[in-house]
Amino acid sequence: MNALLKKLTELEFYAVDLLLYIDTHPTCTHAIAEYNKTVKELSFVGAEYEKNYGPLFNFVSFLNDEKSDWIDQPWPWEYEFYAEGNN
Repeated sequence: MNALLKKLTELEFYAVDLLLYIDTHPTCTHAIAEYNKTVKELSFVGAEYEKNYGPLFNFVSFLNDEKSDWIDQPWPWEYEFYAEGNN
C-alpha cells in the first residue's frame, strides 16, 4: 500500500508541476505530452490502488447503485496495525 500511495503522490506532484510549467509555456508540446502521459499513469495507478485498498475519494470512486462495504474495511492507518498481527 505504501508503495502505491508514494507513487500516487509523486505522479500528482509531477502533474501539478507540469501544469504550472504549461501555464507559462502553453505551446511546449513536450510538456503537454508529458502531462498527458503522467495523467494516464496516474489514472492507472489510482485504479490499481482502489482495486487493492478501496476508494481514494468517496465522491468519485463509488457510484451509489450497490451496497458499499468500504466502512467494513480497515482504514488506511489500520493496515499496519493488522499486518503486525493485532486484532
